[in-house]
Amino acid sequence: MTESSEQGPARVVGADAKRVKREALGIAARRKHEGRAAIPMQRRAKEAGTQQRVYRYRFYPSPDQAEQLIQSRGRCRCG
Repeated sequence: MTESSEQGPARVVGADAKRVKREALGIAARRKHEGRAAIPMQRRAKEAGTQQRVYRYRFYPSPDQAEQLIQSRGRCRCG
């Protein structure tokens, strides 16, 4: 699908844009998943009326421990 504008070339959007991008980058189409139907997510709790527990913890590191945590987070580039 293309949208024409009064100023400049036509703008490519939607599925055509994805196709053009794949061709420009030399990436093959993902035909394996294109024909597959979407499957609804499955519930984790198997039985009706069951609940998952959530535990929350708080910790108070010492200044040395806090420095080590900051350094290790910087090394692994965690999000």
